[in-house]
Amino acid sequence: MKIIKNSPYINEASIKMALIAYNKGDLTRAIQHYKHVFSNNPSAKEAESALLGLQEIYITDLGKSDEYVTYINSLPGYKVTESAADSLAFMVGAMRYNEGEYDKAIAGFSNYLDKYPNGFNKVHAIYYRAESYALVKNYGSALDDYETLAAMGNSEFYIPSLRKSALISYNYTQAFDKALKYYDLYYNNITDVNEKYSAALGALRSAFRTADLASVEKYGKIVLQYPTASTDDKAVAAYYLGKVYLRENKLQEALDAFTQVEKLAENNQAAESRYLIAEILYKQDKKVEAEAQCNKANEANAAYPYWIAKSLLLLSNIYVERNDLFNARAALEVIIEHFPDNEELKKEASEQLIIVEQLEKQNSRIKPGSKDSPMLELQNPEK
Repeated sequence: MKIIKNSPYINEASIKMALIAYNKGDLTRAIQHYKHVFSNNPSAKEAESALLGLQEIYITDLGKSDEYVTYINSLPGYKVTESAADSLAFMVGAMRYNEGEYDKAIAGFSNYLDKYPNGFNKVHAIYYRAESYALVKNYGSALDDYETLAAMGNSEFYIPSLRKSALISYNYTQAFDKALKYYDLYYNNITDVNEKYSAALGALRSAFRTADLASVEKYGKIVLQYPTASTDDKAVAAYYLGKVYLRENKLQEALDAFTQVEKLAENNQAAESRYLIAEILYKQDKKVEAEAQCNKANEANAAYPYWIAKSLLLLSNIYVERNDLFNARAALEVIIEHFPDNEELKKEASEQLIIVEQLEKQNSRIKPGSKDSPMLELQNPEK
C-alpha cells in the first residue's frame, strides 16, 4: 500500500498497515507503522490506537515493557508514570502465567523483581513466580519464594505460602526441620477445622522425622483427640507417641500408646507394636505377661516374619532366665535357620545361642573325664 504524504488518511493507513504486518507475524514492520503515526500529528483516537498496538506487541508478544516505556517517554507530550511502568513490567509475567507459559512467566516476574525490587506488585510477582516454579517442578526455587513471602509476614499470600512451604519441605526437598516449622506456623494461623487437622498431622510426621520429641508429643495428642481424625491417623499418632515415650524410658506411657496401635491398625506398625508391648512388659519384670504377649504377637504377625523373629529372641531370653534352655535353644535355632540373610537377626541369635550352650554345659550332670560320672557307674555290671 502506497501512502501519499500529507494525506489526511496517512495515520489511518499506517494503522491498517501495522495490523496487516502484525497478522502476518512481522512484528518489526508493525512497530514501524505504529511509530510512524506519531510523526504525523495524530488525533487522540489515532494515537490511542497506535499506543494500544505498540503495547500489545511490546508487552504481550515480546515481553519488553522497558522498550515500550522508553519509546513512549521519548514522545513529546507523553509520559509513562512510575506506577504505570511498574504495572506494565508486572503484566509481562502475569500474562505468561495466565497463558500457562510458566518458564516465560518466571522470566517475566524475575525481570520485574530485578527492576522493581520494592515495586507495587512485588508480593504478587514473588507468589506467582513461586507458583510457576512449582508447576515446572523446580521445587527448590519455589520454596525459596514461598519462604520469602512467609518471612515478609501478613499478606494475602502469607497463609498459602506457609502451607506450600511445609508441603514442599516435607514431600520434595525433605527438609523436615523446615516442614515442622511451617506446619507449626500454619496450624497456629488458620481456623478452618479440616486444614488445622492437616497441619497438625503434617507437623506430627515432620517432628517424628526430626526426632523433635516435644513436638511429637504435642501434635500426637492433638491428632489423637481430633474429632475428624481417621482410625489410620490415630494409629500413626499413637505409634509415634509410643516410640517417643520408649526413647524417654516412659514405659507405661509407651505401653499404653502401643496398645492403642495394636487395636487400631493392621500393618507393620501394628506388628512392631505387638512386639514392643512384650519388650516393655519384659523390662517391667512382668515375664509371664511378656511371654504371653510374644505368643499372641507371633500368631497375629504371620505376615511380618521379622517381628516374629524379634519375639522369638525375646522368648529365648525369658526361657534362659527360667532355665528352660531346651526351648531357649529351639527359639534361637528357628531364627538362624529361617533368617540366614538377615545379618542383624542372625548375629543376635548366634550370640545368644553361645550363651545358651555355655549354660547347658554348666548345668549338665555329665562332665567328660570325671571318675564320678553316673554313666560309668551304670556301665559297670559288677555294681
